[in-house]
Amino acid sequence: MAVAAAAVPEVTCLYAGGLGLLAAFLSMRTARARRATIFTKHGDLDLLEAYNKNFANFTEYVPLTLVMLALLEARGGVPAWLLHGLGATFLVGRSLHALSGSIPLKQFYSAQSIYTASRMFGMVLTYSAMIPLPLLLLRVPVAVATVLWLLPLPVALIADMNAARKRAAKRAAENPAASAK
Repeated sequence: MAVAAAAVPEVTCLYAGGLGLLAAFLSMRTARARRATIFTKHGDLDLLEAYNKNFANFTEYVPLTLVMLALLEARGGVPAWLLHGLGATFLVGRSLHALSGSIPLKQFYSAQSIYTASRMFGMVLTYSAMIPLPLLLLRVPVAVATVLWLLPLPVALIADMNAARKRAAKRAAENPAASAK
């Protein structure tokens, strides 16, 4: 006898599917690097370490966030636009963070700033989606949770602009001839 279908949290399913595809990509990327490094001895250990840490970081954040999103959706009382907003914010944040993990960590800070910005904005988006979820589960008003969802974005932009200004000043101080051009 078949079990009757229960109410399925459709919004959560959408974002779980997207995150599942990202997890598959990260897993295959890590396995390919492991095979090249360990079995053929031609791989890059630093790159393998970066991929392993990147995948581990992904698996630390995703399960709890999806559980909270599903519980919130199943309980009801939260607008669909907010559930989709939080889910999409989390998916984009995890994607940006994961794709910035494509280079070894020891090269990360000396790499182009696109990797640094991608990783930082990925974490900002991740946290801006994660923080409102438990608050909404604790029945904090939707308006408060919405502000907490949107507030980190301008704060991060300002912080990144300040950090970029400091990096440029430091480079100019280290190499005065290059900054005179």
